[in-house]
Formats: sequence, C-alpha cells, structure tokens
Amino acid sequence: MYVYILFLGLLLSVGQTFGLKCWTCVNAKSNRQCNKIGYWRTCDAQEIYCHNEVQVRNGVRGRVTKRCAQGPACNQNAENATETRCNGNPRKSAACSCCCNQDNCNAPLFRCGGVEMCKKPRYIQNGEISCPKKINIGTVCKLRCQRGFIPNRNNVIKCQHTPGNKPERAFTNLLGLKCIRKQPRCPSLKNTIVPRGTFSCKNVRPHIRKFMKNFQGTTCTFKCNSNAFMSGNPSLVCNAGHWSHGIPRCIVGRCPAPQKEELTFRQCTAGNKFGSMCSYTCAIGLKIIGDSISVCGPTTNDPSRGEWDNGIPKCKIVQCPSHVSVSNGEALLTNDNFEGSVCIFSCKPGFDLVGTPFIELESVCEDDGTGVGKWSEPAPTCSQITCDPVFKAPENGAVFCTDDNKWGSACTFRCNSGYDLGDTYSNSIRCFCEEGRNRDSIGEWSRKPPTCTAIKCPSVRKAPINGYVTCTNANFAESVCTFRCKPGFDLDMTPKKTFTNRCVDRGYGTATGEWDNFEPGCRRRISCLQKHEFLANGNVECTNGNLVGSACKFTCYKGYRLVGRVYSNCVELLADGDDIAEWTSKPPRCEASHCPFQWYDKDLVMEDCVGRKTNRKSFHLLGTKCHYTCKRPGYYPAMASNKFVQARTTVATCLSSLSWSTRPPRCFVKKCPHIPTPKHGYVPDCSNANNFGSRCEFWCKYPHKISHKSKLLCVSKGRNGRLGRWNKPPPTCDSVK
Repeated sequence: MYVYILFLGLLLSVGQTFGLKCWTCVNAKSNRQCNKIGYWRTCDAQEIYCHNEVQVRNGVRGRVTKRCAQGPACNQNAENATETRCNGNPRKSAACSCCCNQDNCNAPLFRCGGVEMCKKPRYIQNGEISCPKKINIGTVCKLRCQRGFIPNRNNVIKCQHTPGNKPERAFTNLLGLKCIRKQPRCPSLKNTIVPRGTFSCKNVRPHIRKFMKNFQGTTCTFKCNSNAFMSGNPSLVCNAGHWSHGIPRCIVGRCPAPQKEELTFRQCTAGNKFGSMCSYTCAIGLKIIGDSISVCGPTTNDPSRGEWDNGIPKCKIVQCPSHVSVSNGEALLTNDNFEGSVCIFSCKPGFDLVGTPFIELESVCEDDGTGVGKWSEPAPTCSQITCDPVFKAPENGAVFCTDDNKWGSACTFRCNSGYDLGDTYSNSIRCFCEEGRNRDSIGEWSRKPPTCTAIKCPSVRKAPINGYVTCTNANFAESVCTFRCKPGFDLDMTPKKTFTNRCVDRGYGTATGEWDNFEPGCRRRISCLQKHEFLANGNVECTNGNLVGSACKFTCYKGYRLVGRVYSNCVELLADGDDIAEWTSKPPRCEASHCPFQWYDKDLVMEDCVGRKTNRKSFHLLGTKCHYTCKRPGYYPAMASNKFVQARTTVATCLSSLSWSTRPPRCFVKKCPHIPTPKHGYVPDCSNANNFGSRCEFWCKYPHKISHKSKLLCVSKGRNGRLGRWNKPPPTCDSVK
C-alpha cells in the first residue's frame, strides 16, 4: 500500500512539470519578428524552464532567442529564476537572459522582470502620463490633466499581454483616452426632499468624488409613492451647469368618493385617497356580490385620475350555485336559485332517475349558516332504459331492431321463405321496449319473441289414374309436384306433357299453405287430322302439334300481310266418340304488301324504280326504291311546295308502314340572272325572258356603238343547281370617236 502511494505521488509530481509550453524562436532580428515567426512548443520532461535571451549592442536590442531549457542551462535556482541577468552593460553591449517556469511565460520580450516591457505613452494634449521608471508587465500608469481639464474616462492604464496566439504587449484603456475641458456642475440636489416621492441620480462616467451627482450628463430619475401622482418631467439631465427641467412634484391622488350601496357597510383606511383600501360587509342574511375589498389607484390612461380597482360590491339574498345541467334530463326552478327555491329534476322519455323510484326529484336551496346557499339534494343523473335480453334472430328467421334494446326500440321478426310465425296471423311481428314497473332503468319487452314454423299444404299430392306424380319436398312450402301421363294418354286441361303444382304460403300467418293449381287427370289422347307445319312466305308455331288443346299462331314475313285468322285451335267440336278433333279455322295465307301509287308529272319527270311490282302495275312492293330525274335539259327537281329550293333527295322508298319516304319532285326551268338595259342602249330583246335557252340581242342609241353584236345565250350553270348563267358578258354602248 505504501509503495502504491509513493508511486502515485511521483507520477503527480512529474505531471506538474511535464508538458510546459514555451514560445520558441532562434536568432530573430527583433522581438516582433520572433512573435511573427515563432511558435508554441511543448517541452520535454527534463525541460522545466522557458528561456529568453536578447543581444544588446550599443544600447540597441538585437537578436532574440526563445526556447525550452533545462535547469543547468538557466544556471539559476527556483528562488531567482525570474530575475534578468546580463553579461555586460545593458545600455551598451551585453547578452541578457532570464528563465521562468509557467506556461507561456516567455511570450513577451522579458516577462521575467527587470527589463522595460511597455513603452511609455507619448504626450497627451492638456495632460501627461505618470509612470514608474521601470515599466514591466502589470505596471500601472495614470493620466493627469491640466487645470480646467478632466479625463474623459477612467485615467488608469496598465501594461499587459494582448490576447491571441502571438505574444504582444500594450497598455490597456489607452486608446481614446484624452483630457477634455471641465464642464460646470449643476446645482446639487443632495439636500432636495421630494414629498411623497424619491429620486436617484447617476453620473455618465466615474468621478473622484463619487458622492457628488451634479456633473455634466448626470441623470436624475424621480418616482412618486403609490398614493400620489407626478406633476412634471420624471427625468432631469445636467447640461452646461443647468438641469433640463424643474424638480417635479408628487401630488396626492384621489378616487371618486365611494357611494354606499343599499344594505352594505364600508370601512376605508384613507378615505378616497390613492392607496386607500375599503372593505365592505353585508347585513345578516345577505350575501356580498363582488369583491369585498377595493383599493383606490391611478387609472392607466391618466395617472392624475383615480379609480377603484374592484368597484363597489352589492348585497343580495342568499343564493345557491346554479345546478349543473342534467344530461338527458331537465331542471325546473320555482324561484331562480335564491333561498327557498325548489329545483325539480326529471328525465327525458327513455331515461330513469338513478337512485329513486320516482319520476321527479326535488332539491331545495337552503342557507348553510354562513350566508351561502346550499342545495338539499345534489343534481341526479339520468340512466338510459334498456330491455333484457337483447333479441336474437329466431331459427329460420330474422329480427331487425330500430335501436338495439334501448327504450322505444321496435324489433320486427320475420321468417325465412317456407316458414311462418305460427298462429300469429301475420307475416311479421313487432316487439317494443317499454318502461319497466320499478323505474330502475330496466325496461320490459311488449311480448315474448316468436318462433318460425315450417309451412305445410293440407295434403300430399297423389298420382292420377294412368299417370305419375313426383314432389320435391312432400307437402312443405315451395315443394313442386310434377304430373305426367302414361303413353297414349294426355293431361286434362293442358296441352303440355307435364303439369306442376307448387305449395305456396297463403300469407295468413298460420303456417298453413295451399297448392297453386288443381290436380290434373289423364285421358286418352285425341288429335286433329291435319298438321299445321308450313306457311308460304311466313311461319307457324303450335303449342302441342295437332293434339287437342294445341294452339297454332300464323305470322308472315316482312313485306307480306296475313289473309285469314292469326290463331287456330285443335278442339273436339263434335262429340261423336271417334277420337278425332277439328281446327277452329282454316289455315291463312301470306300476300305481298305494297305501297300506293304516287302521281308525278310524266311530261317533265322520269321515274326509275328498282323492285318488283304487284299484279297491278301502279303499285310497288315493300322496299322498292324509285329514282326521279328531270327529262328536259335546263330543269332542276324541287318539291312542289317550294319550287325555288332544290330537292334534297330524289329517291322515294316504300317503307314498312306501306307509305313512301317522300313525294316525287317536280321539275322547274333554270333561270339566268336578270340583264339590265345597257347605258345609251335599248331594252334587250330576249326570246324567252331569262329562262334556260333564251337568246338576247342588243342595240345602241345613235350615235353610240355596241361593243359586240354576239347574242347572249342562257345556259346551265353546272350539272346540279337551280341557276343558269349567260354564256358571255352583256355588251356596252360606247361613244363614237
């Protein structure tokens, strides 16, 4: 244990010296260059000092060396390690050195001591710097100003390092320090007393006489007590020997005299002055409304005016706190919430009061003995009424409830197809959740849930004589029984080979069904001699061939019409016992359909029809298309109703309605534009006005000459259209030169 402690002590002692940091440079021309080119070096364990060395020649500092050093190199002991030693005269030629044993201690030229570190500041106008003979790091100098002048700030400067990575030296507080002309002082306020107020002054800069507060720039701030307000400027500044404003006054503030409210008692500490506190009480049996204490103070907008912070309270009759609203219920008050008022609670339909079998609960407002109202009963809660159990769908059925099992819910029961609600005589039953007898939020259903019973028809269907019957589900609901006859026999009253009966629900709610049809019998087969299997230009469909009861329907193809009856039935008209039946009518035939004749002007219109005509040439079969064109050149087709509008189509089709799609057009002659009478000429002589084929001849009045003697001919303007054109421009009548 002792060895461990000794080893730890040695380790700590080594750690105190190991890692010393020194500024390092070799043969620098000056200390400034050393600071510029040097660097911080962490010394080895045996180097326990920082060493400075400077060469002085003819009184001028020369080469500078800084480094880490061992103890023998410094040739000094721990007591005089920081002393500076010179070999020779430092004012002429010498080698001066010193050692130090702290981090960064050799940063300036000679931190070790004994050599001047900072240069004495130069002359300062109207003053001088007073320093000791030797200026080392830490040396303090003072600025002394001439009479009538004072320092502009603290007059003390100190020689020390400047912060940063490079070693520098300078005086602190020197930059900007100067002597300024002394300003006259303002009248002293030392003995000034401000009734109902206080003040404090502060100089702009520190002075020798700190207790004096009347220098240039001194600021004095005034404050009034809580029971007064200030009249004047609260801040004074000393400038050129005069205060900027007069001393303010603190005037006692007052509030409006409090009016004594009815049935109240008041006691105030200082009447209606600022800071006065008034307490209010009420007569026995009354309760104070508002704050019982109100203090007089200045208003926010105008400090010279006062107001009571809490106003004047009132005394009222004892009141109970307002009852909280009852969820799903209501409360009725007989006299608001004053003493003696009765609050009656009740619940909405579907809810019961919790904790009472009654439909209403009364709560009375009473005095608790201290003038505070208290309700005799707390506000109750309303619980929703529910019925038990929750209905479930019956077997082979379903149930639908409007609101689960809550009060007022209506549950409707229905059965699946093939089942009925027993003897209820109804297809559906409704059960209602009603209010219970004990008013304990437990309701009762209006009836028990029903059951679903399978529906049955009265009897099972039996096979007919000479026939068979098969049923899908005996005589239960929706069971289908199929009847068939043996070969050579047919079912009664039907042309089909099979006949079915279905057991259906009568809808009476009795679980009893009924068969939807009768039980057929089987009789010997009877048929008609002729079979209707073909109809020229049409179709025939028979329900049961040519057997008795078969019905045949006849239809014609499109473009043909039926001549005869549409239906013919095979029945036994003659009861002669020969097992042969007869048709009710002869088979019809199909004749071709046609459209009626359409008139057209055969002199001008040409008809070209595609399709067959009937025996009568003037009628056309269904689907026939007739094309109409004008026979003569110079004519155009148009509807008879408007001869000036060219017909949109010249094709008429015989439609399925046995009518034509359009009427035949008429042909009208084309016309050329009207030719005006030429200037200095006569009216043109035209053979047929301005109609197609008309020729027009022109003459001029003397002495004018016609431009050309060619006749104008009205020709067709294209193959289609209703207008014509002149074959050349009309001539003009020109003057003879």
